[in-house]
Amino acid sequence: MERTNTFNPIKKLASVAFLAGAVNVAYAAQDKHVHGEAELYIAMQGQELLIELESPAANIIGFEHEPHTKAQKETLHKAMKSLSSYQSIVTLTNGGCQQVSNNVENPFSKHEDHHKEHKHHHDDHKKDKHAGHHHGSHHKDHHDKHDKHDEETHADFHVSYRLTCSHIADIKQADITAFKGFPGIEKLSVNWVSSSGQGGMTATRHKTQVKF
Repeated sequence: MERTNTFNPIKKLASVAFLAGAVNVAYAAQDKHVHGEAELYIAMQGQELLIELESPAANIIGFEHEPHTKAQKETLHKAMKSLSSYQSIVTLTNGGCQQVSNNVENPFSKHEDHHKEHKHHHDDHKKDKHAGHHHGSHHKDHHDKHDKHDEETHADFHVSYRLTCSHIADIKQADITAFKGFPGIEKLSVNWVSSSGQGGMTATRHKTQVKF
């Protein structure tokens, strides 16, 4: 059974001196949130290959608010399942690589905590109502703020994988598969680094090959 592990490939390799420059460049690009665009980072060291994807949730599932309907919940579930394999994002030519762990973060996990707090707040108001307190105006204001939060919120997918490769030196190329499974991604900024060098490119549906 595959083991799921919480880790950040780029941060992990940031401790390696020869990667420091490339990592800083990669992190400089992580603050932007543009629909249709995403970032992919690939790092190779020894027999280990690490992959990280950063993307607005809209690119992956078509929305950025917490799923409310059954269809939205199913869309999220299918996306999380698909993202459990690195091959949903990229495939490698040669190398003899095996995925040993992954980390697929639910972009709405913090939203769920907020809703639990909201439910607790709502329950407290129900108690106040039974005690004779009037809270209609306050309750409406709270819901208006909550609805506005849903409309304005941004959510991102953070996905990472760790692979071990028996012949990592043979990896000369990767093919981006994310465009097929997640059509909301129109442009992918790819940054890669290894012990022998580093590079970057912009991948599109018509330009999916990354050469190392």
